[in-house]
Amino acid sequence: MLSLSLLLALNPLLAQGNKARQAQKKQERTERAEDRAYEKARKKDIRNHFDSQTKETQKRMKEAERRARKFNNQGEEGFIKRLFGKKGCDCP
Repeated sequence: MLSLSLLLALNPLLAQGNKARQAQKKQERTERAEDRAYEKARKKDIRNHFDSQTKETQKRMKEAERRARKFNNQGEEGFIKRLFGKKGCDCP
């Protein structure tokens, strides 16, 4: 009898916890949707900027992007080297 009354007393607290979790999940979904919309708009703006340039400028922009990507990723090892490399040793 005591456990039944205790369960009924705690039931509103459990429901409030579920509502709080649902509200938090809803907020996370809206934040993810906003992030996706921002990234989509950003990519569209970048593409519009690229398309508005002349062909020669587009070619220079592509080459500059390739060089930047090459130098920014210079320190990363390949997947196979990381997978099969020596464990525990930071040797090259």
